[in-house]
Amino acid sequence: MHSIYLVQPLLATSLALLSYNWYPSSVFVGDTYTYFAGMTMAVVGILGHFSETLLIFFIPQVLNFLLSLPQLSGYIPCPRHRLPRFDPQTGLLTGTNDGTLVNLFLRQFGRMSEKSLCILLLVFQVPKSCLFLFLFPSCLRMWKNLELSTLLVTTWLHGLQV
Repeated sequence: MHSIYLVQPLLATSLALLSYNWYPSSVFVGDTYTYFAGMTMAVVGILGHFSETLLIFFIPQVLNFLLSLPQLSGYIPCPRHRLPRFDPQTGLLTGTNDGTLVNLFLRQFGRMSEKSLCILLLVFQVPKSCLFLFLFPSCLRMWKNLELSTLLVTTWLHGLQV
């Protein structure tokens, strides 16, 4: 219940920031907002006892990390900036071979404007998060039943060995 008091300022600042940060943005979101948003969501998830559910909303960020892992670990050379290429004549972004979700989308769906890319990423994130949010409780129940079944079978097998 108390977690709603922590979410309200985050929601208010996020909605206000969205109006300034929508294409063409007049404000750049730096480290301050991302730290504030991340820590607020982590605290709300922990205090509200739904940290597993909160992880569902971070699936695109986790996917981005997994795509970046070969470069971050040094297995593949990592340039200083892993941004897509911008063509000033056409105003379109082109994906590079760097391991980020943005570059993956540009490679898969072709060159596009920044606004189209933003909408495509939102269309990817929102339905997937909602779908997993509704599927997660049943998956969690199946996982707990599987753990219980494994424990029972292991106990039964151990009893046979004794």
